[in-house]
Amino acid sequence: MKPEENAKKLTLYALLDSVSVTGAYRFVITPGKETAIDVTSRLFPRKKIEKIGIAPLTSMFFYGRT
Repeated sequence: MKPEENAKKLTLYALLDSVSVTGAYRFVITPGKETAIDVTSRLFPRKKIEKIGIAPLTSMFFYGRT
């Protein structure tokens, strides 16, 4: 789906479905001189989680021939 011509931001939704956790994400992207992305998430564990980690996303896939 394409945003409207005069849209100031774009909202994307994503689902997470794994053996350990299920959940949903909302990304509100506001372009500009510096693009801002506000992330909201709701996660539901499916089993006891011994250790949790959060890692940053990477932009390495924005570059290169592929």
